[in-house]
Amino acid sequence: MIKKILLIDDDQVTNFLNRKLIEQSSTPLEVKSVNNVSDAITFLRENKDIWIPDVIFIDIFMPIKSGWDFLEEFQQEFESHATTIKLYMLSSSTEDEDINKAKDHFLVKDYITKPLTSNILGDILS
Repeated sequence: MIKKILLIDDDQVTNFLNRKLIEQSSTPLEVKSVNNVSDAITFLRENKDIWIPDVIFIDIFMPIKSGWDFLEEFQQEFESHATTIKLYMLSSSTEDEDINKAKDHFLVKDYITKPLTSNILGDILS
C-alpha cells in the first residue's frame, strides 16, 4: 500500500498544487517535496532508514540537474530500492523523445504529462 510520496519539481506552485491534490485523496498519505535533484538525493540519503517513499514524482526540466540526472544518481546510490519505489516522470513536455526515453527507462514506471489529476493519482494509488 502506498503511504509516502516524494515530489521533485523546481516549480513551487506545482509542488503546492500536487501536495494539495494528494492530501485530498481518500488514502492517508505523507507527502514531502523538494525543489531540485540535489535536495532530493540529500533528503533520500539522510532519511533512508526512517522515510522511504513508495512513490516519487520527478519533473524532467529543472535547473542545474534534470530528472534524467536524478534517475542516474538514484540508480547509483539507491539501487537496493529500485524495485520497491515507483518512479513517475511528471512533466509538461509532450515531446515523443522525452516520453519514449522515460517509458524505456527501467526505473520509470510511467510518464505523466502535467498536470497531475485526481484520476491519474487514483490509478497510481490503487
